[in-house]
Amino acid sequence: MLQRASDNRSVPKALLIATAVAQLIIRHGSAESTQEAKQGDACSAAVYIMQLANSIDEQRSELINEISKANADLLQLETALALPQWNTKPTALTPLIGLVLAEQQKLISRLATCNKAAADAARSANIQAGRNWAVAELAEITTASSAGTAASTLSAGGKVQDTATFETIHGDTCTNKEAGSIAKAATGVAISALKTLTLFKLKEHSTPGNRQICLGHCDGQGKACTAQAARHKTKTQSKKFLEEDTRDTIDMQASAHSQPEKASEEENGKTYLKAHKRHLNWRLYNFNLNKPCKATYTSLDKAATTQTNEPLRRSVLAVVKGPNEKYDTDSKEQQKVINTFIESNYGKEESDFKEKVWNKIREPDFSCSIGSKDFKGKITAITTSDHITIAIGASGYTAPTSKECKETSLQAKPTPEKCQEETEKSKCTADKDCEHSDGKCKLKEGVKAENDAKPTNTTGNNSFVINEAPLLLADLFILLGF
Repeated sequence: MLQRASDNRSVPKALLIATAVAQLIIRHGSAESTQEAKQGDACSAAVYIMQLANSIDEQRSELINEISKANADLLQLETALALPQWNTKPTALTPLIGLVLAEQQKLISRLATCNKAAADAARSANIQAGRNWAVAELAEITTASSAGTAASTLSAGGKVQDTATFETIHGDTCTNKEAGSIAKAATGVAISALKTLTLFKLKEHSTPGNRQICLGHCDGQGKACTAQAARHKTKTQSKKFLEEDTRDTIDMQASAHSQPEKASEEENGKTYLKAHKRHLNWRLYNFNLNKPCKATYTSLDKAATTQTNEPLRRSVLAVVKGPNEKYDTDSKEQQKVINTFIESNYGKEESDFKEKVWNKIREPDFSCSIGSKDFKGKITAITTSDHITIAIGASGYTAPTSKECKETSLQAKPTPEKCQEETEKSKCTADKDCEHSDGKCKLKEGVKAENDAKPTNTTGNNSFVINEAPLLLADLFILLGF
């Protein structure tokens, strides 16, 4: 059977029904997935806000992870600069180290702001989660029922009494909920999508019968109770006389109101607790608005092949022209030199950088010792702080000319002083340059004069020559604002 549409095209009725059902499902699913729908009762709201606090802490962890990426790249570059068996030129690596340091400094500066904002926001959120949780438990307070006490024939002034007790004081329904029953509140939590945060309180039960815990009862089983005192009983009923109140909320959307004012530790003589709601509002609102923990590390693959990356261009200029060269974006000649260096050493695409730099650093296996510290395997396996300390130190020296990295030390061992005073006479006179007089071993006058006239040699086989790399790095630090 066909149904005529407004545009005169025939549409199957079954298709129209299916479309309508699908739209209802989509709308229902959308409503169920909103941040507000996850806070339907005090228990769900407690779980939701705890997850909200966790998500704030996770943003801080993500930023720390970005810093770790920068540290890993820096470690590999510094180590490569220290180990001579790679053919990568130091002048190609030095600008990259400057670039990573600039990125790293940006992220570390961000972390300081992130730590404060995240700690404050998570702390206030956890306080409110605890309050909502307490409301869920206290709403289960239930009075115990009793069979009642019969009113026997009373003498003048006599009375019948019963005692009201509590069956439940702190309910554990919320605490013991299965994970599946709170999955909606615990998953898909996103502060960026949060419009309203619900703060639960307690109020008296809305059903009048739940506020009646004492009952005068006629236990006559259908018979008249008149003049039958024994049939009259005073009972207590099992009732929950409190319930959750959802009237208190916080508006979290910037479009709906002006930015909330920051609460002071004491407001109008009230305590910090009095200011809790405003603390919660201000901290969550500003964390969402300013996104203090949102920052990413631009990988070297991308950064080094981006011709417009200014920290990279300044680093390259310092290496190619020296630290005294002024960076000038209007100088076509200067910009051409920088462009040529970047393209030649790093390439135009991320894949080019991998081939020109990372493959030469990361793929070879090596075995080397620097300062008695062993470097073995691939460079990506070097992750500890003691390795990078040695690597940075070693990068300041030129290792012995050898295709193999052999056991070296960062400082040449000094030659023992000749003719020391306490040397025994026999050992002293055995050295042709020494003489023993006045009970002391001394250098002969003629030998001393000859040595004083000789220039000091600091480039022997056991010594190192300062490399240009550290000097360039020092210049980069100045240019990049360290």
